[in-house]
Amino acid sequence: KSICSPKDLHGVAHDVSETLENKADLKHHENVFAEISLTFQIGFVSQCFQYVFPSWATPCKCTREHNSFETLQKDHETVIGKIIYLSQKEDRQGEERGREYFIINKHTNGHRKIVAHCEIDDRPAVMRDITYSLDDNWLPMDCFVRISVGDKFMGSGWFNFGDDFAECETSTLLEGRVSQKMQTQGRLKTFQNHAIACDAWHLRLFDQSKNENPQNIGEMLLSSPDHRGATGPMLFSITTTIEFVGQESITVKAGTFDALHYRFVGTPGLPQEHPPYDVWCTSDGDFLFLKGTVGGYMQTYYELVELKKS
Repeated sequence: KSICSPKDLHGVAHDVSETLENKADLKHHENVFAEISLTFQIGFVSQCFQYVFPSWATPCKCTREHNSFETLQKDHETVIGKIIYLSQKEDRQGEERGREYFIINKHTNGHRKIVAHCEIDDRPAVMRDITYSLDDNWLPMDCFVRISVGDKFMGSGWFNFGDDFAECETSTLLEGRVSQKMQTQGRLKTFQNHAIACDAWHLRLFDQSKNENPQNIGEMLLSSPDHRGATGPMLFSITTTIEFVGQESITVKAGTFDALHYRFVGTPGLPQEHPPYDVWCTSDGDFLFLKGTVGGYMQTYYELVELKKS
């Protein structure tokens, strides 16, 4: 490397000073050049040090990684996915009628949270956003639900779950400002916010150790009794019965999985009985929704088409 030395710089300063006629100016410029020279000498030594000892002048990789470890934290697991809604009606076979995007965070203490954006295109169109949190025993902690119907605001609400109660604070187009509090049979075991990804989370309540099939899983609260979740949101109480069909290996667009196959066969308490609903979820204990089919008047198919874990 070609580096100008401090001696060279003093020579330049001397040549320039000889051309100055005014002594005051000369004294001023000498001071300036002295400052420049000192700064240059420091820079010169620094350049030489980096040239001779380049590894000392640059932080090592281990130091950067250590500093990054001290600065950043990402202890949770993240799952990102997309579910499509397809019609199975004869005149609409395979037509996409909606979609759902979701993010699940699983924390080191066992708590988990899902954020889901759901769109149903069938008129009147439904759009729903939910944020739902569970504790380390899969018991509901809180949930936020906002829905629009026909591209217009329908309602939004916050749900909270305690040791023996559930409560909500909502504002809806039809009912106005609503405050609810309901007694529950101990801690509520599951909450239906109408995100399809969460449908599989109810299945953990089927007790495989019991010689009983189907099983009623007991109390369940909903954010809406409507099959599309298009009313409220408000608290509504039902029970549901689940049948275990068996273990299967299935392939969906998102991949091939070892799955558990269940069927919702009864929903006592709903104003209109829900048609039979088959759901396949992962068998790894995370109950990740893989696919589902609904018969009766609904004739709908749901499938996990995108999945990313980190």
